[in-house]
Amino acid sequence: VSTLISSRPSQAAVVRCVEEAPPPPPADFNCVWNYKDNSLLLLWSLPVVRTRDVKRFQVFRRKNIDEPFTLLTEYDFDDSMIRDLRCETPKSGVFIAMDSPMTFYSDLEFTKDSTYIYAVCSIDAHDLSSQLSEQFAVSFDRFKNRLKKELISPSGAPKCYPNFFLKPDIVSDI
Repeated sequence: VSTLISSRPSQAAVVRCVEEAPPPPPADFNCVWNYKDNSLLLLWSLPVVRTRDVKRFQVFRRKNIDEPFTLLTEYDFDDSMIRDLRCETPKSGVFIAMDSPMTFYSDLEFTKDSTYIYAVCSIDAHDLSSQLSEQFAVSFDRFKNRLKKELISPSGAPKCYPNFFLKPDIVSDI
């Protein structure tokens, strides 16, 4: 026995789904010394996102907290059929297109005499950018022959205000 149930025709409705929540910063950000290549290796993990739409990573570096960050590289592994318009356009030298996510970066300019602050952020398919990951000041201790890391800022500082958690008077209560 089969039954067909029908209702009166209704008006069609068009619903536009818009995501406005940016992804979280990359997880497990860490810096290690690669003794084989004598270079600094930055490592992180894909952030845990229910939508699984993280499509790019940006790696940043600066000399000290008084300077702005410089974009070292942007890994673009966006496999979307229809891409959203970009809000930020990196220089061609730092943009790297790839087929799958890369969760490490080797800073070949870092030497045993260097001191830099590093951070990473993630960008989703809708071009929404995360806050910065933890910020680490990294140098090399020649006497102990190991990398020295100091946590400068916890995860969550805005890209436009990387010192947000360092200077509590940036935003005053009204």
